[in-house]
Amino acid sequence: MDHKLTKGQNSNYEINLTVSQDEMSSLKDKALKAFQRDLQLPWFRKGFVPLHMVEQNVKPEYIKMWIYEEAIHTWLNKIISENSNIRFIWNIYDLNQDEKTDKVIFTFKLDIYPEVEVLNKNWETIKIEKVNDNVSDQEITDTLLNIKKQYAEYVDTDKATENTVIKVKYNILEKNWNSLHNGSLFFWEEDYAEFPALKDTFNGKAKWDIVEISYKEKEIPHVLHYHKEEWKPSKISFEIIEIKNVILPEFNKETLNKFFWDEITTEEQLKEKIAETIGSQKKEMWLLQAIDKCLDEAKTSLNVSMPQTIISEEVKSRIEAMKKRFGWEDGFNKYFKAMWEDKMKQAIEEIQTSAKVSLEKFFLFRKLVELLWLENEINWEVNLDAEKKVYEKLASDETPKKKAPAKKTTKTKEE
Repeated sequence: MDHKLTKGQNSNYEINLTVSQDEMSSLKDKALKAFQRDLQLPWFRKGFVPLHMVEQNVKPEYIKMWIYEEAIHTWLNKIISENSNIRFIWNIYDLNQDEKTDKVIFTFKLDIYPEVEVLNKNWETIKIEKVNDNVSDQEITDTLLNIKKQYAEYVDTDKATENTVIKVKYNILEKNWNSLHNGSLFFWEEDYAEFPALKDTFNGKAKWDIVEISYKEKEIPHVLHYHKEEWKPSKISFEIIEIKNVILPEFNKETLNKFFWDEITTEEQLKEKIAETIGSQKKEMWLLQAIDKCLDEAKTSLNVSMPQTIISEEVKSRIEAMKKRFGWEDGFNKYFKAMWEDKMKQAIEEIQTSAKVSLEKFFLFRKLVELLWLENEINWEVNLDAEKKVYEKLASDETPKKKAPAKKTTKTKEE
């Protein structure tokens, strides 16, 4: 057996494996014994059919396929053991074989775990602005209002206003009044703020009133968009079936004790808790955005090439997550069938691109942690501990490489 490894550009190797016919023939008995284990013929116990009869009763192409797989498996193991310094990912692809009189030549590709290459020292100048987690009075007021809305009472009323909640039946119609799609929706002040035409449409209307609007996508919520090529929507008909006033609760000691935990007894205490929560959320969001920006800057000095094997596994993982969200196969398939073909293709491409970018940033971040000598300080099991340590380092006035631990566990290519 002879072999040749050629380094590819995308974290992979092309392997050329030449196996002599004598070596291939030596695997034939092994192949026949493998088929013998499961073969059943009259007058013979399972597993005891003579080998010459096994060969007569198994299709030749099955035997050849087994021999080829075994040959690749056997000698690939040897190749990997002889090149233990290369971190191969065991997932063969682009496999081809060329049968000669005296040999069989296999060519295939095997990915390796990506390595981040340090191109220059630009990473040493990366800085992160210090986080601003101040919470404004308006943010507290808006959050308090949203909390009150969660505990609001809804009381029937006669007329719709910009402050009422209405439930409507809708019917999307084409120009000849044929129905294209129908359903029911709720509209409230948030919808009116985003789509003012709806406020004008329903304001002052009564229960059971029917109103119509022209179909204009920019003036209606996305849920009312209709995207089937064979029909063109012209109008939307609405019938108001419920109108309710929203009665917000007063937050006093009694209601606070009813809605929240015992330690909150006044609205001021609730505001303090809101400020603390918003501040924590802002800090976490800002931290993730800052790290993301930091990694974009790091690309000028760090380079990583992602192998297709890892990208494919990440895409599969994301699609499985989508299936769970949509109710496994049925909901997932309905979601994509509802799209136009070009949009469905675009959605899949976006998943693939997102997976690739996410993986690149993961490996770049791990390399940056190594370059900043933070490996011994991070607890990877604690959420965001690594991001916080990198932030503390890069938000300080210290040059990143000045501070190193007493014991270094890894070294960069530059050193």
